[in-house]
Amino acid sequence: MSLALDGGSGKSGWYVTLDGVMGGRSTGTLTIENNALFFSGYLNVAGGGFANIRRQISSNLQAYEGISIEFETQNGGTVPIAWELQLEDNSRYSFGHAFANPLSDGRRMKVFLSFSNFDKGRRITQQCSNCELNKSSVREVSIYMLFQEGNYSIRIYSIEALEVAPNPDVYPSLEMTDTQAKAVLEKSIESGSSLWNKGYEMHCAVIYESALRSIKEASGVSSVMQDFACAGLRWGEKTTIEKAWAYRRVMDKILGEELNYPEFVQGDWVNEKCDGTGVTNAPTSLVEATVAAVNAPPSLMLDGGAQKSGWNVVLDGVMGGKSSGSYTVEDGAISFSGYLDVDGGGFANIQRQSSSDLSPYIGISIEFDTQNGGSKPIAWELQLSDDSGFSYGHPFANPVSNGLRMTSFLAFEDFDTGRRGGSKCNNCALKLMNIRSIGVWMLFQEGDYEIQVYSIKASKEAPKEEDYATLEMNDEKAKELLKNSIESGASLWNKGYEMHCAVIYESALKSVKSSNGISNVIKDFACAGLNWSEKSTEEKAWAYRRAMDNILGMSGNYPESVQGDWIQMRCDGTMGTQAPTGMVEATKNPAKSTTIESTVASKQVATTIEPAKEAESFSSLLESMMVLILMIAVLFNL
Repeated sequence: MSLALDGGSGKSGWYVTLDGVMGGRSTGTLTIENNALFFSGYLNVAGGGFANIRRQISSNLQAYEGISIEFETQNGGTVPIAWELQLEDNSRYSFGHAFANPLSDGRRMKVFLSFSNFDKGRRITQQCSNCELNKSSVREVSIYMLFQEGNYSIRIYSIEALEVAPNPDVYPSLEMTDTQAKAVLEKSIESGSSLWNKGYEMHCAVIYESALRSIKEASGVSSVMQDFACAGLRWGEKTTIEKAWAYRRVMDKILGEELNYPEFVQGDWVNEKCDGTGVTNAPTSLVEATVAAVNAPPSLMLDGGAQKSGWNVVLDGVMGGKSSGSYTVEDGAISFSGYLDVDGGGFANIQRQSSSDLSPYIGISIEFDTQNGGSKPIAWELQLSDDSGFSYGHPFANPVSNGLRMTSFLAFEDFDTGRRGGSKCNNCALKLMNIRSIGVWMLFQEGDYEIQVYSIKASKEAPKEEDYATLEMNDEKAKELLKNSIESGASLWNKGYEMHCAVIYESALKSVKSSNGISNVIKDFACAGLNWSEKSTEEKAWAYRRAMDNILGMSGNYPESVQGDWIQMRCDGTMGTQAPTGMVEATKNPAKSTTIESTVASKQVATTIEPAKEAESFSSLLESMMVLILMIAVLFNL
């Protein structure tokens, strides 16, 4: 026995509700053709993020086990689409069950939604975790599209309550290569994890399940991939969250990635083949972070894989700024570029949601294109946020170079203090077990910016530090590089970004040390600064600055921690480096010496004017004197 809930052959009583009621901008229309509902439109997640069709009913469903919905599957597609059927009872709470519209050939399909699996009650923005659907007084049925940006459509032939669950429909056998299968999984993870992070765990699970079912039934996919798909689909009937994690584990296996999964999905069940025998090994063609890769240090990709999925741009317009920025993905790399305007917010970033446990790892490796030329190093920052809402950052420099790829390793122990909005938490520590998002930031460096990132991954071992490119550079160009670097680094220091200043100074000295055409005495000072023992960020920045000033023939009132004759240590380890001839002799009084206007702020030396403010103070003094002279002239009619 069954009970139709769809209005019969005329499909009467249905109407559309859009997120405009919540300030959203989605669109949607409903037509009825050949006894079928056709609901389509565009979902805009900036605002409400939902669209639905609904129908008032008055039904007692006590005698029924669940709802069967027959619809037309996608004809092709790139990712399964999650829909939700909702029922509202006389409490005015709605209870939902997600289902997937799979990659297919456009055929009809029926899915059965058991009442026992309907999700917690919702009423507008309220939730009731302890409520249960009152099947005896159901007053409304609806079909929802939720938080999946883009065009959507579904053709529905019937919605009916059934007393007994039918056998599930078989998925079609599509033609699919291993590469296409991996692309389906990457897009499914992108879509599913986004829904998971918004609290829609069942929607995530049905997308994952549908993707694995398509791979299992496809023609042309390698048996090892299908074995992993089987393992996930065969993993026992558990809770929605447990199933989602099991599906994710086998999807990651196929993609050659590994996470720290919850204990309930640990075990070797993931290696069981479709026929129930033997052990499945990861495909040999998958080399990215695979556990089976011989002698490769275990790692975890955080960048969205080959498709670089899941990234979005955040600009300082949210803080009243005027910066611009956009990103593109090409050949497996993400290119982020724009213009940074420091009059206002002064930042631009790309972010990606990433629910990860990074506790087994010691840091992040980021591979990117270096500058092809350039006048100074550019400081970028990689940020991780945890479930506290605080973000922790580690800057890295994009050096003056020849455009070749470079990998920087950012140790977790060196990540900076937590930030959340405008507040800081100096005593907080990054919770590696509960990472929620990753971001790449450009901060307070006015002008055009661009970076091309190839990979971001967590690593258990620090890679060998890469050598800087050998550039052609004479002494004058080296000094110009240092002056530009001091100007940029000191500005960041004075805004509280000491580590950004340090990486700019360090990068400039490395370029000087590695270049051809520069005199040995300049290189010796660069070596002295770079070889100075590993201390705190502030001490390293001051040591770099002292070496740079020596090259430029300047002096300063440096903190006691960086005093000493280490500055005379040559690259070969012997002592005796002298200031290059022709450079200005260093004076003993830094307040009167020739300096560059923007310098590292001398916070430790209270008896002298901060160098970054010295020129500004002198200019103010001149202005005051001019005003005084004019007043005297007026007074005496001069």
